[in-house]
Amino acid sequence: MYNEVLEKLKSTPLFRERKHRSHFITILSFRNVGVVDKDVKIKSGDKITATIEQWRKVGAVYGSYERIWRKVLEKHKDLQGEDYGDKEALEQDNILQLGYGLGRTPTQIENDFMEI
Repeated sequence: MYNEVLEKLKSTPLFRERKHRSHFITILSFRNVGVVDKDVKIKSGDKITATIEQWRKVGAVYGSYERIWRKVLEKHKDLQGEDYGDKEALEQDNILQLGYGLGRTPTQIENDFMEI
């Protein structure tokens, strides 16, 4: 998986950007669990049919790909996208979109969801 992410980062500059990360990781995850063939092109609006078991596997694999994405970019700084250093600003924007006020940390928000 590490080499797969490294090669995708080298060949696809959009994958280096945080704002596009989830799109590419989702596709890699579907391909990894065999829902979609590796040579099939997938677009954002495409519908994919999968079993509950396949969805479970996609969820597990997605987390691994996300950790590997961060690890590769920490090691290969030359592959970091333009928005790589914008994590805090992007988190704050997301917090505001979720309806939380300024100053609330992701941990505080996560604790709110844990109480549900």
